[in-house]
Amino acid sequence: MTEVLKAGVLSDEIDLGALAHNAAEQAEEFVRK
Repeated sequence: MTEVLKAGVLSDEIDLGALAHNAAEQAEEFVRK
């Protein structure tokens, strides 16, 4: 059971990391223009 919870938390963190990464790239593009 704990392994499933850990996997869920890890996937959430990865999703947040991806969102933050995408937001950072969009911000860079906006600043360059």
